Amino acid sequence: MRGARVVVHDIHHARRAVSRAHALGVDLTLVSAPGAAATLGPAVFREMIATVRAELPATTISIDAILDCGEDPGPALQALRSGCTYICSTAPQAVFIKLSNIAEQCGGAVVHGPLNALDLGDDVTDDALDTWLRDNAGDNSA
Repeated sequence: MRGARVVVHDIHHARRAVSRAHALGVDLTLVSAPGAAATLGPAVFREMIATVRAELPATTISIDAILDCGEDPGPALQALRSGCTYICSTAPQAVFIKLSNIAEQCGGAVVHGPLNALDLGDDVTDDALDTWLRDNAGDNSA
């Protein structure tokens, strides 16, 4: 996962983050709202990400996505089964290790939350978003 992490709550947030990252030429990791695996659902999140990727003009930026699954392993397992590559979990260590092993078998990864990310649900200005994207454009693979 590369680029600044930005929490998106809906398609409008995702489009805004992708548009600003594209304009700046920086990679981006879109992160769902906390616990979105249980509330929004993996299918809706995957479709939102697919939509913004398809709308993006030809570019060299990378757009990754992380679905936040909270502490409950149920939504995390559902997310992995439904094709989400990267998920975030706050599950206890023993459960987190099991989820990580399953994710690895599926070609994905689990990151431990909460994640350091800019939340667009907090009325972030375009200037603040641009600054965050530039300042956090490095690799967030951990």
